[in-house]
Amino acid sequence: MKLGSSFRYGLFINLWLMLMVLGTALLLVRWQYNSRNLFVALERAKSTGKELAAINASTLAEKRQLSAPVRVEHLAAQHLGMKTADPAVTVYLKP
Repeated sequence: MKLGSSFRYGLFINLWLMLMVLGTALLLVRWQYNSRNLFVALERAKSTGKELAAINASTLAEKRQLSAPVRVEHLAAQHLGMKTADPAVTVYLKP
């Protein structure tokens, strides 16, 4: 009877250890899967950041080009009929 009880106890321990090893293996696979998903998301975010930085640089260059003083003066003269002030047409008011 002692041998059977010892056998059952050993079997129980072995089954428990097998379940623990299997659980640990499944947990490790899950962690690796999550890690890979996070890595892919990080790479996508980096790629998106680089694209946005390029778009920002081109937009800033376009803004500088559109707000150039020569262009603004030309558009003001052409579309609004404005002229640059010169002393010949300047009217001074006395207080």
